[in-house]
Amino acid sequence: MKIKSRNSWFSIIEVMIAIFIFAMTMASIFMLINSSITTNILNKNHIIASNLAREQVEIIRNMRDNNYATFHKYNWIPNSSNDYSKVLETWKYYKVENDFSDPTYNYKIEEITNFWEGKSELNWKMQDYRLYLDTIAHYTYNNSWKETIFYRYLWVEELKDSSWNIIENALKLTSKVIWYAKWYHEFEIKTILADFNRL
Repeated sequence: MKIKSRNSWFSIIEVMIAIFIFAMTMASIFMLINSSITTNILNKNHIIASNLAREQVEIIRNMRDNNYATFHKYNWIPNSSNDYSKVLETWKYYKVENDFSDPTYNYKIEEITNFWEGKSELNWKMQDYRLYLDTIAHYTYNNSWKETIFYRYLWVEELKDSSWNIIENALKLTSKVIWYAKWYHEFEIKTILADFNRL
């Protein structure tokens, strides 16, 4: 009887150890899968943000190239009223997006008059330049579509040389995308927009 009870007691301990090892293995696998999913989501958001920032820069370059082909000033912002004084101005923020409803220009550029930035402002102050996704997967500022986590803007400033002299007919652009997923993220591209005819 004693031998039997010892054997059954060892069996219970073995079963408990086996359950513990199994539980630890499953917890490790779950943590690994969860970490992998989180990393994939973060990487996906970074890729989207980088493409959104690049898209904004490409739209501005297309605007410059179109202006050059139509004999307008390189930084002229096309609009329905054909106001030729409306140009990209320094020390201002802009919303830049594709606009396929306009057959002539296919893009839209608007100044952001009330600019806010930062994690604490994401709730409501930055809604003016929050991005939305329409039914054909175009990102837009039109809030009648599906809300995304991304905010995008273009910052325009003077271009200066190493002696801090302003370079005429050239602008320094910062295309920036901001989002909050787990924590606050930013992605930006800095580039130069120059007039082809400046020399």
